Amino acid sequence: MRMPTKTLILTILILIVLSIGVTTYGSYVAEWNKYRIKPLKLKPIYKWNGPLPSVKYVPIYEELAEGDGPAIEIVLPSPQELGFVGRLTSVQLYTKSPYRKIELEDIIIDKTRRIVKVYVNRGTFANVLSTWLKSRPQDVKSIEIPIEVNLWYQDVNGSVHYAFAVVHWNPQEISSIKANHVLKVKPFNVLLHLNHVKPGQIAKTLEISKPFNQSNVNFECTYKWRHNCTWIDTERDLDGWIPILAIRNDNQRSATLSMSIYITTSSKVWNEFTLIFGTEVGPAEISITDIYTYQWDLKYNERKIVRENLKIFPGHDYVLYVKGHATIDAYYEYQVCRDAETGEIAFEARTGNVKFQTDMFYIEFDTKGYAMTKDGDSIGDISTFLENAAAALNKRLNYGDTIELTYYLDEYMRQHCSSSSTVSVGAPIGMVTVETLKLTSKPIATSIAWMLELIPISFGLDFNIGDKTDMYLPMSNLGSYNGVGYNTNEDLAIYAPNIDFKYNGGVCTIKFPILFIISQ
Repeated sequence: MRMPTKTLILTILILIVLSIGVTTYGSYVAEWNKYRIKPLKLKPIYKWNGPLPSVKYVPIYEELAEGDGPAIEIVLPSPQELGFVGRLTSVQLYTKSPYRKIELEDIIIDKTRRIVKVYVNRGTFANVLSTWLKSRPQDVKSIEIPIEVNLWYQDVNGSVHYAFAVVHWNPQEISSIKANHVLKVKPFNVLLHLNHVKPGQIAKTLEISKPFNQSNVNFECTYKWRHNCTWIDTERDLDGWIPILAIRNDNQRSATLSMSIYITTSSKVWNEFTLIFGTEVGPAEISITDIYTYQWDLKYNERKIVRENLKIFPGHDYVLYVKGHATIDAYYEYQVCRDAETGEIAFEARTGNVKFQTDMFYIEFDTKGYAMTKDGDSIGDISTFLENAAAALNKRLNYGDTIELTYYLDEYMRQHCSSSSTVSVGAPIGMVTVETLKLTSKPIATSIAWMLELIPISFGLDFNIGDKTDMYLPMSNLGSYNGVGYNTNEDLAIYAPNIDFKYNGGVCTIKFPILFIISQ
């Protein structure tokens, strides 16, 4: 039998390599085309199964690269990635200290390359970084802080599209970036919202900053949000406590209930933004157009929220709080036009678009990584909330039984939003705060209170990382406990606002459940 020659062996090897190369390239292109928002790159992971390797591609949205630093370079999505033909017109960035949200104005914007550079060792960002390192040293390793990216695009028809996206940074990692490196990041999840007020509809009464001859001046007009007011601030309104869960055991002749809460078993406490968009109607009225949840706001790794064996007695309320700082703020959208030669503002005007947004600033954890909690015993008069909400989930809890509420919440979310890779549930920050303020000398006006009551801050219920569930809410019917309560069955209702939420940036539309439970 003739042995194969070296030339034949070499030819076979070359053909195998070429075959692998063609197959790999084809699979790369196929995988790349799956992503609406393109990653920075796809990283191949090879695994040998028999004589030939298989390849799996992992999207990379963040990488350390050589460059003029130390800086963060944010790669912005193109109009084509967002589904239309147009151009980028405006960019506005915010980040957070532990105490407030801060606009990053000293940034370099390259609209042609769609890159925003933020130097981390100078200006506003350096001050924010220093504040985190000095005032919250316990958080600098575990926390991921958002840079909020606000973008405005104009399509070929003249319509304005607003996009909201987020990238994250960690204080410890950012402070270690060298002068010849940049952290290159790109948002992987973009909320796209068509502005309901177009440029041609801007109010005719402009806030003129100086006299000008309009015919002799070329203008460059951009959009931006300006803060209007902070409607809810947990440090100001709730002495620094954030409501996570509220339960009403509604009947004096009910059973005593027991409940525990675990967020999260995977050691991640991640919360989402809630954004409400609307338009101004008259001097004090707002018409809501859309409500979104968006992943993610503040992210804590290696942290947990745990509270065990809570007792909710017949005719009583229970509220679980965590120590921390969160707000609900209102913003007005402005169009700002500058003299193209001098850069000075020629005129500006509100467009009529309004945004309400939740923000989490920090949660207080002990040295073991558990959130500091406290119990509350009053929700208040919830009639306004109930007028604008309904039971999203109803379950019977028989005497002596225990049910796992997150199982049913997870099932509910997946039935109504099967396309989402993660599942979340809302914490009743708006409802509890508004009802608490009714009992003080600073109640919120009814015209806005009803809407604020419906706004949650949501937490991750399931991050889709295998079989591990990230939140547990076991509830038991104890019947008569130490002589309090009755051995009777209970009907549980978990409520959701009567408003369609565009979940996870608009992946699906859903009645979004809030951790407010009535038992009767």
